Amino acid sequence: MIKSISKTINGLTSILGLLIFTTNIHAATVFFDDFEDLSLNGWAQGNTGGSATFDVVERNSSNRAHVGHISGTNTGDESSLSMTFDYSDTDIISFDMEANAFLSQYGGRIRHGLAGVEVTFLNTFNISLGSAGLFNVTSEALLGANDFSILNTQQNYSATMAEFAGLAGLTDTNTIAKMSISFLAQGSFSSGGGVQPNVRSGGNVWFDNFSVSPVPVPAALWLFTFGLLGLMGIARRNKIT
Repeated sequence: MIKSISKTINGLTSILGLLIFTTNIHAATVFFDDFEDLSLNGWAQGNTGGSATFDVVERNSSNRAHVGHISGTNTGDESSLSMTFDYSDTDIISFDMEANAFLSQYGGRIRHGLAGVEVTFLNTFNISLGSAGLFNVTSEALLGANDFSILNTQQNYSATMAEFAGLAGLTDTNTIAKMSISFLAQGSFSSGGGVQPNVRSGGNVWFDNFSVSPVPVPAALWLFTFGLLGLMGIARRNKIT
């Protein structure tokens, strides 16, 4: 009897160990950055013209990555902080973001701004298959077909890579290999008779608690449940015999 109980306990310990091991495999975070080290390590800095700012600043009682942009004389120049990940449709992308675009006006001449995040999907040849953006804008005309207007207040954004791909108009038929995410600010088009060189627009983006993590697999819990029931059955049979 004591021997059978010992076997049951050992089996239960093994199942618990397997549960913990399996859960750790599927719940491990692929990437996380809260910028508490005041570093932008791993983030690629890009600028196509105008004045760019890349730093980590304290905002809303937390250290946050910041990309700022003031336009030059060209339309559509931008500054960005970007990172690329292997595509997994069930991986969750999560981050806090505050984006604030601004325009400049001189008489009848206006230059508009855009600020936010763009998610781009690539094939194995690093060719873009499509993209989707969440932007604060000073003019709705700046938004593309797969772009969405957001408020300039801080919000948490969280979705699977597949859900972001859906916003970009992509489906399972598209062979997606990578996902690139860019937090960017842009000085854009002008209206009302042209733009003087001293008319500037652009934006600022602050983001924090950026993570890429898999969805925990519920099978681990089922494995533990059925294993426990099986051990209980073994213990009952041993008791009867």
